[in-house]
Amino acid sequence: MHYASGLASGQGAYPFPLASHYVYPSPGSGQALGWEDPSLCSGQALEDPAAWEHLSDFDLLLRLVDYTPLRPVLAQLLGWTSARGQVPFDPVSIFLLTGWQITNQWNRTQTLRNLRDPRYADYAQRFGFENGAFPTEGGLRYWLTTIGQNSTSQETVLVDEDGLIEVAIQRLNQLLIQSVALFVEADLLSPGALKKALVCPDGMIHDAASRLRCSSVTDTCYQPTSLDNPRPCPAKEKERQGCNCHTTACAQVCRYATPRDPQARFVYYSGSNRTTDNPNQSTDPAQAKKKRGQARFGYRTIPLQLPDPIRRFSLVLLDDFLSANEREENPATALPLQLPIFYPDLEIDAVTGDAGLGYGVFLHTVASLWACTVHSWHTCGRFCFVFHTLSRPASPRQPHFRPFLPLLHGTSASKSPARPFLTIADFRCIIARLPR
Repeated sequence: MHYASGLASGQGAYPFPLASHYVYPSPGSGQALGWEDPSLCSGQALEDPAAWEHLSDFDLLLRLVDYTPLRPVLAQLLGWTSARGQVPFDPVSIFLLTGWQITNQWNRTQTLRNLRDPRYADYAQRFGFENGAFPTEGGLRYWLTTIGQNSTSQETVLVDEDGLIEVAIQRLNQLLIQSVALFVEADLLSPGALKKALVCPDGMIHDAASRLRCSSVTDTCYQPTSLDNPRPCPAKEKERQGCNCHTTACAQVCRYATPRDPQARFVYYSGSNRTTDNPNQSTDPAQAKKKRGQARFGYRTIPLQLPDPIRRFSLVLLDDFLSANEREENPATALPLQLPIFYPDLEIDAVTGDAGLGYGVFLHTVASLWACTVHSWHTCGRFCFVFHTLSRPASPRQPHFRPFLPLLHGTSASKSPARPFLTIADFRCIIARLPR
């Protein structure tokens, strides 16, 4: 059993017993930096580019990056304040194990099975596991759940002064900021990526660990029910069978909900931006009605990406986390508001976004931060909208962005009452280009 001191910041130095212990094998320590491969038995072997051909990106990171500084950060997110309770595993060991799982696209059961397999004993040793002590599936679930519950900080960003809408800052963004700084210090980014930066909030769907039971689940499904105050069923409101929630199993939470993933929601991802007037669309009614999308149940992240057009890779500057069916404009607006604070040397040249960000709060924020001017795409303006309009009229629920319409159409919106107003949500892609 190992002991680590000072795991949680601000708690002073005190011992924590750990069931595993990650140690970065530094050169000269007597520990081999390589695996069983004879060509990788020493630290000097990694200096040979030919040795890298046999290693994956994850294997290279295990050799080149010391993850020890993550230990106090993860311990704080886990809420470790004392040595009471069961002996935990080193949080860095679980962090690397989770990264190994994601890299290989395994589920938890397969990951833990491979961790015990002698074939992967070198990975288990490098992660810090020893003496046959490995985490369980429930332990991994608890670790990830606790990290997620404590990921939101007390600091917020005001994205709408009129509506007083505040968005909490994710604590793990501090790690992203340090990671980007590491890339900059190592000169891995081309100069144009920082001096003429293109940033893009891009929503990504992540599947929940729990399996979907009811596609209509909402927050009310997790509220207690009683005869005096029955729980409403969102599925029945959609004219589906739903659940009566009259049994004991539904007293606290609906039995068709997912208590381990209470914020997970169902969405249907079409996976296509094609309109109904696409010339390639089939004329066969059976083929036209066939859904080609994908049903997803889980969460959504909104990483603010910084692409490097020369070296053709991208970095995540900041990120946010929400349910899969939540709208993106408010948390996405909070991301560029944080750029002047966390990346003061970043010179923004363009901001891109898809139709989910096409609302006034996002566009006004981008325009006010970097003093953009708005013109149509055909005049090659500095604040350009690259768009394909939809044939449907504007919905009353969607916000009209009237100030930009004369610039987009080249005429006054009031002089064409017969034309339905287009909303910003009708644009496929938005590009905000700054003055040069």
